[in-house]
Amino acid sequence: EGDLIVVIANEGDNSITLLNYRNSILNTLAPEDIINSGAIPNASGLIDMSLALDCDNWFGFSTSFANGNVHRFDFGSSLFSSPTPSLVSGISLISSPSQIEFVHDGDTWKGFLSQPNNLVKLNFTNGLTNMPTETDLATLGLINITGLKFPTDSTGFALDYLSEVLSRLDFDNDC
Repeated sequence: EGDLIVVIANEGDNSITLLNYRNSILNTLAPEDIINSGAIPNASGLIDMSLALDCDNWFGFSTSFANGNVHRFDFGSSLFSSPTPSLVSGISLISSPSQIEFVHDGDTWKGFLSQPNNLVKLNFTNGLTNMPTETDLATLGLINITGLKFPTDSTGFALDYLSEVLSRLDFDNDC
C-alpha cells in the first residue's frame, strides 16, 4: 500500500494495535492512524505477530504464551484495517509458543513456532485460511529457539539460547 504500518501484539491486554506512519516513521500519529483490536478472545499472553500477504489478502498470526493458543487475523486486502481474529485449533505440539515466523515456499505457506522445549513447523498446503499439519523439529536438536528469521524463502536461522548454538535451516525452494 506504500504506507509504513507497525503491528504490535500487546501482552498486557491481549490486543493488536496497528500504527500507520504513512510515508515516514518520523511522522506524528493522528488518532485516525491508530487501530486497536480490543481484547482477542482465547488469548492469554499475546507476545508475537507474524504477517503474510497471500493472494492480495493480509493475514497475521500470533502466539499466546500463557495458554498455548495460536490466532489467525484476517485483515483483508488492506493491512491497516480492523482484523477478524480466529483461533487456529488442532495444533497439539505446542504449549507455550513464544515466536512465530512465516515463509512462502512454492505453493505452500510454512509457519515456524518456537517455544522453550521445541520448534514446530506448520504446513499450510491449502492456503492460510485452512488448518495446517504440524511437524515437531525438536528431533533435529532445535530447542530453546530465539531469533528465528528467514531472510529468503528457503533459508532460515535459529539460535538455541541455552547452548548458544546458531543453526541454519535449509529448505527446498520449489520456485
